[in-house]
Amino acid sequence: MLQWQNRAREAHRLSYEVFKGPIPPGLCVCHACDTPACINPDHLFLGTKTDNNRDRDLKNRQFKKLSNAAVEAIIASDETQQALADRYGVNQGTISKIKSGARRVYANRPEKQG
Repeated sequence: MLQWQNRAREAHRLSYEVFKGPIPPGLCVCHACDTPACINPDHLFLGTKTDNNRDRDLKNRQFKKLSNAAVEAIIASDETQQALADRYGVNQGTISKIKSGARRVYANRPEKQG
């Protein structure tokens, strides 16, 4: 978030407005590059939430929770990361992060005790 003209603004929305013009009410600023932190105006386009969700689905970007058993199987597997990604319906980067310990996706995360 950035402060601009006494308003908190998301950087990609501000970039769009500065370089391309106003954002009509009800529209999202979407990323063609699929990098949420990107502010390159050439990578930004307008769309509805439905358009953004459709773009996500077409690019297979939706978050997918893996069961604890699946994560354990991925960690133990000697298969290539791409083969595992294909099997579990995620991208290769997700498999890489799981194998390196950088990412753990819990299917059934226990509730915090208050």
